[in-house]
Amino acid sequence: MAVPARFNFVTLGAGDVDALRGFYERLGWPAAKASVPGEVAFFWLNGTVLGLYDRPSLYREMHIEGDPSPGPRDSNIAINVE
Repeated sequence: MAVPARFNFVTLGAGDVDALRGFYERLGWPAAKASVPGEVAFFWLNGTVLGLYDRPSLYREMHIEGDPSPGPRDSNIAINVE
């Protein structure tokens, strides 16, 4: 079985989800209805989901303890296979 050459999910931690959401919306990318202001924003991008989470929520989701300051822990990439 070949692994598809695409990312299914890209997740980014943000200090200000609404500001980052606005940036992508100004590019013409509409946020999905599942987005929650101030908490999470999702964008469906031709088979890839871009998720923007506020850092504390992302760290809780990933079971990371400690200071939610910017760093390499602020991203997650997933490829789904059958």
